[in-house]
This record gives sequence, C-alpha cells and structure tokens, in this order.
Amino acid sequence: MKVCIVFLLLALADVAYGQVPKGWRIPTPADIKGQWSENHWDKECQKANDRNKKLANDAVEYTGNPVKDIAKDIPKPEVVDCWKPEAFPIHTATGDYNGDGVLDEARILISVGVPKPTGFAIKRSGMAGFFVFLNSKIGPAKVIVLGLAADQSPSPQYSFIGTQPPVEKIETWCGRGARDCEVGEPASVTLKRDAVIFGQFEAWSTLAYWSAAENKFKVVTISD
Repeated sequence: MKVCIVFLLLALADVAYGQVPKGWRIPTPADIKGQWSENHWDKECQKANDRNKKLANDAVEYTGNPVKDIAKDIPKPEVVDCWKPEAFPIHTATGDYNGDGVLDEARILISVGVPKPTGFAIKRSGMAGFFVFLNSKIGPAKVIVLGLAADQSPSPQYSFIGTQPPVEKIETWCGRGARDCEVGEPASVTLKRDAVIFGQFEAWSTLAYWSAAENKFKVVTISD
C-alpha cells in the first residue's frame, strides 16, 4: 500500500510559535469517535468473539438424536485477545522529543479548510495533520508540522500519533527488505531519546526523530 501522506520540508514556513497554527483546530469531544474511541475497539472485540463462537458452533455435527447430541463434546469457543491502542486519547502524545529535558507534545490536528495554513494548500476541512509542540522553559512552544494526510486519506479518526521510547535499533520499512532503501534513507535508526510515531491504523506508520546534529526532525517510514 502506498503511504498516503505528504511529508513537509521543515523550513521556516512550516514552523510557528505558541498556539495552534492558523487553519487547524484541536480535536473536540465530538471528534472522539470511530477508532479514537475505546468503545469502538470494545465493539470490534465483541464482533470477533461472536464470529469465533459461531464458527465453533457450526463445526459441531448434529445427528438429530437429542440423547447423542447432548452427549457431544461441543468445543468451547476461544476468547479472542483483541488488539487495542495502548492508551487513549490516541490523537495526542507526550515525550521529550528534542532531549532538552522539557516535556513536549505531539498532536493530530484537524484542518478547517483555510488555504495554505502551513505553506501547503489544504483543499478541504477535516484532514489530519501531524504536529509537534516543542515546549521550552522560557518562551512559547515551537510548533513543527511533521506531515499532512493526503486528500484521499480517510477521516482523522483513522490516524494515530504516539511516543516511541529510546531503543538501540529499530528497522525501517526498507531495512526489513520491503523495498530498496533510497539514497540517504537508513535501514535502521538508533533512538537516543523519545521519538514521534504516527500513521494510519492497520495501514502504515512513520517515525519522526530529532537529529541534534541537524537541529531538526528526520522522518522515516516504518511500515507501509
């Protein structure tokens, strides 16, 4: 599956300070639906268990003789251990992403259709944008946009953002042999500090990690 995201060059035009950038809004309680809702995943697990129970019952062969049928060893349906996000809400995350000792925020913001809010034209409202708010001990937060969901992507509720803790080695999509690594694209990265992981549920994920040497975020594809 092709990654449906537009990555931004982290130039000055894509950096703001303080509040939510023009043309974007923070999700409200009314947006906590679909895959942003814990209730959604509970229902999905129930559906999976119901399907499993039906398959188990359908596998039992009945003779039509009540005495024999009652004596049959009917298999007990296996309870499905369903996957769910580790934490809610799943449109925000926190971590020290640039290693300055101050807790930062990563957020999914929703577009409100204002043209060129970050240097890129937004054709409609309701799109997901992936942002980092680098907080400081003094002064306002530095707001950086990591990526924008493409026009053809589904609603923001299909997207997620989270924190990837430091790890000695994490393989990228090309590093796992899914495709050839492009020039300058690493096969793996070592995370010395928290990083931002974001993407679309059950589709693709991307990692944004801070490069102290380049004083900016670097972005790599983890799954596609």
